[in-house]
Amino acid sequence: MQADIHSPTTQKPSNTAPKVGFVSLGCPKALTDSELILTQLSAEGYQTSKTFEGADLVIVNTCGFLDAARREAAAGRAGPIR
Repeated sequence: MQADIHSPTTQKPSNTAPKVGFVSLGCPKALTDSELILTQLSAEGYQTSKTFEGADLVIVNTCGFLDAARREAAAGRAGPIR
């Protein structure tokens, strides 16, 4: 029988919920996405950890949009908009 790697109970005894450490960096969209991710993880049996050291899983959610937007804005100031 193959264990389900997505099941939190495969990592810990069934009486202990796995813990997730989470940090969200960047734009408001990343914060919204982080809330959705944490809601789903909670529904799957995860609890949040107050420290990364106490977490079984650590997620860093960042925003790639801001860097692209800054580059586009800087390019627009350097020359004509394409």
